[in-house]
Amino acid sequence: MPKGVPAYTLWVNRRAGRWVAAAAPAWLTPNGITLLGALFTYGALVWLWFVPIGSAWGALIGVLLIIGFILDSADGQLSRLRGGGTPLGEWLDHVLDAGRIALLHISVAAYMIRAGWPLESLAWAAVFLVAATLVYAGGLLVDKVRSGGSGAPRSTSMSRTVAVRAFILLPVDYGVTCVVFVLVPLVDVFLWAYVALAVLSVLLCVVYMAKWVRELRAVPAD
Repeated sequence: MPKGVPAYTLWVNRRAGRWVAAAAPAWLTPNGITLLGALFTYGALVWLWFVPIGSAWGALIGVLLIIGFILDSADGQLSRLRGGGTPLGEWLDHVLDAGRIALLHISVAAYMIRAGWPLESLAWAAVFLVAATLVYAGGLLVDKVRSGGSGAPRSTSMSRTVAVRAFILLPVDYGVTCVVFVLVPLVDVFLWAYVALAVLSVLLCVVYMAKWVRELRAVPAD
């Protein structure tokens, strides 16, 4: 089992993405799936700006985000099924993921204002955005740096320790955030769940940063 992958992404999203990739018609390219996933994701987040506060239709935002996340996993798996990805595909995937992080938390901030939460509550969206950005960018960059070092390859075998870590990382699992958006019609429940995820994400961000600094210090200099 891959080390450091949260439980929802590992056992739910990647499996669903694998099914989608296996069922994809020949004419659908990996980049096409990437763009289709972005359409679901970005469309859902834009809808959060306009959906009536407390409307039951708001639950569909979470459903669309879940579908978009599945497609985000399916594009890479389809690439591997067809012989490997391309630099354009990798670039497109990362760029759209970065935009998704920004739009998600900006959209929640707008929803807070529309729901009548005080202006000070926007700080939660700000710290969540910063934590999510640091974890995303830090994870990408640390892998790039380590790939040039002499570190041993990661184990893909199942272990109790790795399984426990997968559940500990659930608060920073984007899939969990998608599921929380199903609660949008329950305005205060949704927003307090978002705040709870923000707090846990900040704490895990600090843990990640300390871990990456320690690992990179062990990488031999050129």
